[in-house]
Amino acid sequence: MNKVSKCSIVICCFVFGMVVATIAILIYVIGYAPLIPSDYTSKVETGGDIEEKYLKNGNYSSDSYDTLKIIGKNSEFLFFYPDEMKLPNNTKTYPVVVYLNGGGVFVNKLKPLLKHLASWGFIVLGYNELDSTSGLSVDKRINHLMKLNEDENSEFYKKVDINNIGITGHSNGALGVFNVINSNTTYKSYFKCVVSISLEKLSNENEEILFKSAKEIKIPILMLYGTLKENYSLDELMKIYNDISVTKVFARKINIKHSQMLYNADGYVTAWLMYYLQNDEEAGQFFRGSYPELLNNTLYQDQNITIVEP
Repeated sequence: MNKVSKCSIVICCFVFGMVVATIAILIYVIGYAPLIPSDYTSKVETGGDIEEKYLKNGNYSSDSYDTLKIIGKNSEFLFFYPDEMKLPNNTKTYPVVVYLNGGGVFVNKLKPLLKHLASWGFIVLGYNELDSTSGLSVDKRINHLMKLNEDENSEFYKKVDINNIGITGHSNGALGVFNVINSNTTYKSYFKCVVSISLEKLSNENEEILFKSAKEIKIPILMLYGTLKENYSLDELMKIYNDISVTKVFARKINIKHSQMLYNADGYVTAWLMYYLQNDEEAGQFFRGSYPELLNNTLYQDQNITIVEP
């Protein structure tokens, strides 16, 4: 073999190696590289005592249930929960939060967010999918959790509070929550509250579904947005808000982008879930009472609160 041939082989091997490495890096970035700062709970600016309190981690350490590690075949389900749940003779049950991720964002990239909710005593149901707009994975998640709740060998055995389940989503997932709570899914009636963060602007057909769904919502809803690089104008968002006839809260966080709202909203998202799923009266004071904190929080604008008592 002459020198030219050897040189060509070396170059080909080098190029092939670079291509493989590039693909591996892309797979990591798309599927696994964190999208949320691991220390966001101490970095996000807050404008009120309640927002600050519920942005911090709660009193529980968290653990996870990952089907990739357990079954070894896929990583569809990624659940987080308070680690005290595994203690012997623990008879407590824990409320559930279903999380719908944005388009193209695997839930693996959102672990700090799910862990944070688990630290406040929630079982948090994530699912690895590239598009949660339809909300079709929600039945799968809850079905799987219910099976674990009846499995004597599972850490979830008799630990699920089926009377306190909420749902939250960001971007495509923010539309997904509308689809879930207004669909014919098995567990539609189980949800007590909903959070929709920074709706993604989709096709005209999906927008028609969204506007129709707003009128049909039967459970309290929290709607939070940023003021930068969002997909809907304030007028469009207020049209959705005004069509909702139950308890509803709306606000936009100033100088925060669509992608940043994923975690910048977390203080009030957690407080909302604590109020409705754990009967935490203090948490509810950000939108209830004579002086709701949200109305006086200078980091937000366009605040609207409507309370409809049952």
